[in-house]
Amino acid sequence: MKKTVPTLILLGILICLPILATAEVNIEGTIKDTSVTDRTIKGICSDNLEIVNKAITINNVEVDLYVEFKDRKEALKKFEKEYKDILSTIQKEFKLDKLSMNNWKDYQAALININGYEQNSKLRKMEQFFDIFENNDQNDMIKELASRVKSQDKEKISTVDNRLLKEIDLLTPYSSNMISSVPNDITLQSSPAINVDDAVTYATDYATSYNTPMYDKFSSDCTNFASQILEAGGVSQEDYSPDETKGWWHTREKVLWWYDHDHSISWIRADTFAKYMGVGYKTKVHKDFSEKLQKGDFIAYDKSSDGDWDHIGFVTEIGDTVTEDEKTYTNYKVAQHTRNYHAWVSDDTNGWETLEDEGYTYGRVRR
Repeated sequence: MKKTVPTLILLGILICLPILATAEVNIEGTIKDTSVTDRTIKGICSDNLEIVNKAITINNVEVDLYVEFKDRKEALKKFEKEYKDILSTIQKEFKLDKLSMNNWKDYQAALININGYEQNSKLRKMEQFFDIFENNDQNDMIKELASRVKSQDKEKISTVDNRLLKEIDLLTPYSSNMISSVPNDITLQSSPAINVDDAVTYATDYATSYNTPMYDKFSSDCTNFASQILEAGGVSQEDYSPDETKGWWHTREKVLWWYDHDHSISWIRADTFAKYMGVGYKTKVHKDFSEKLQKGDFIAYDKSSDGDWDHIGFVTEIGDTVTEDEKTYTNYKVAQHTRNYHAWVSDDTNGWETLEDEGYTYGRVRR
């Protein structure tokens, strides 16, 4: 388990830090064939960060990979210079070595535990940096799976190859082309229907606590909690354990006085959960997003709009139209974990209405 960052010292420093002017993450350019197009990420650092995007051909279909920094080491150096005060504080509180290519994930994990995240643009910019920085690992996984696909003929594709293609579809950016052509059991999508009242009751009961030892808990627990809500709403697991790449499931086994838990990737990972369940609507405009929601919806956001869903929440109630800080939207109440709360968007605890300022993409899951 990752250590929680002590927040009192961090808050004192963060309050005094200047907040970067909000700016949408601007990724420009198009991709044709398998060429590499240079692009620039604006707003995360004063010194713009160059990125590249590659497309690979799988099963005769061109598939986009995730954007990557053109020079990861140089990007990390610029990032360290831009956010040296916050990074220095995290280093001291976590007793970490200086930020490097070997320990950046420790710094990434620390950010989500800092109080004030919902209203702090600078912390969000840092998260957007790490959201792109981690894409190399995702791309490597996609390429490794693609290398195992034997047939390039859709008419003669084997069950094994189609299975691989389905797995790749769940890993690639949501804006990319789908490559699998034969339906199978990998996607649950929006059926069966959920009992909204039961789901809301569970979400309300455990939004600020953990239902252990019935379920496991994680430092990044949003999707694990969303899966629990879905199950509480009467949606049965699709149990293909121990194959974590298949189905949507959780198991537990008692060992002496504790429990061992196991999960499918779709049970605990936001991007896989969203793609597995299906995203019926997405937008960068919060007002439009709020007007498309109803009680019982699962919601998601993509921090850098790179095609990878980063967080899952659950809507327990729909309110009236509100206007605050020059933003007008339909109010809704969110139950979520990682930043554990059950609060209206109009409350300071929440922050979904401000995500559009940094270029986040909103998504409505399972409907």
